[in-house]
Amino acid sequence: MTTDTVHINQPTQQELDQAYEDYVDRGISEGMEDLKAGRVDSYENVKKRIFAKCLNR
Repeated sequence: MTTDTVHINQPTQQELDQAYEDYVDRGISEGMEDLKAGRVDSYENVKKRIFAKCLNR
């Protein structure tokens, strides 16, 4: 395999940036849907579950 082959098959920085933007946009929209539907938990409850999970290791 030559270096030309490696570079040709790699996504461009612009493609990577667009994929990241799409990922973030999708996460934000899913989060907003969860907020509207009431499928969220309080910070305190999440913190308790994380600490409990870490302590049970």
